[in-house]
Amino acid sequence: MTTRSVAAPSLVHGHRWSAAALAVVVCGALSLALIAVLSGWSWRDSRLGQPLSPSALAVAYEEGSVIRLSADGTPEEALPAEVLRHLFSVTRTQLATDTRTGLLWYSDTHTVVRSVDPRSGELGPSLGGFADVALIGCATTGDGRPIAIDAVRRRLFVPIATGGILVYDLDTLRLTNSVGAGEVATEPGLLPAVATDDRTGALWYGSRDDSLVELAGPQFRPSGRQLPYASDAHALRALSASGGRLLALGGDGSLRAYDLARLSEMQPPALPGAGQPVGIAAGG
Repeated sequence: MTTRSVAAPSLVHGHRWSAAALAVVVCGALSLALIAVLSGWSWRDSRLGQPLSPSALAVAYEEGSVIRLSADGTPEEALPAEVLRHLFSVTRTQLATDTRTGLLWYSDTHTVVRSVDPRSGELGPSLGGFADVALIGCATTGDGRPIAIDAVRRRLFVPIATGGILVYDLDTLRLTNSVGAGEVATEPGLLPAVATDDRTGALWYGSRDDSLVELAGPQFRPSGRQLPYASDAHALRALSASGGRLLALGGDGSLRAYDLARLSEMQPPALPGAGQPVGIAAGG
């Protein structure tokens, strides 16, 4: 069940270049720049192995508010708890950003995934009716249901406690696919943190063996690519990815960052605020 709410020639090194040659050079440079923008490339400092201009980020805090960061990492906007209209006391608000529409999707309970327009504060579409809400505790818990968004391919991923991950069309909120429980190595009844690589469409999740695992291909099968997460996987609060960078938020509020192309750890962005972060959304 889904619900939706309304809302010229020149000399270079002594050689004369023709206008045609210059045009080829200029067009080539512009094409490379355009490709870099469309593919999400970011210029990197080779000494540090980190983006010079980190992606925008949204961070949810334990008291219910969300702080959004600009591309340079400075706080840009604060959404008070009242804007999100929380249903329960919040311990783990899950976030995901639709970078195409600007909607911030979030969940503060297992029962429903909702969205809000941070520019106006108006609520957007919502998704509910999950099969596992009938399980004891699922209908009233204050822990948000993990979610992930692939804004490029218009997909919304929602794990369920009965095993597997549901895949919805982000525009229609219709169920289009699912990841079988046998493909997701988690403890029974637990909802794994999830994130999508917007460059490849692959899905990442927190596994029970203290690692982050990639599921790839049309049917989201294990690709063999993994990242270590040196902590109890149960303490992994949230995952989020954007522009080839995967962020992992721990239960103690610590943040780790990984380069998905190199499968290596990198320096994470600094989080704003003095409160306890409980949710993150790369792409802000």
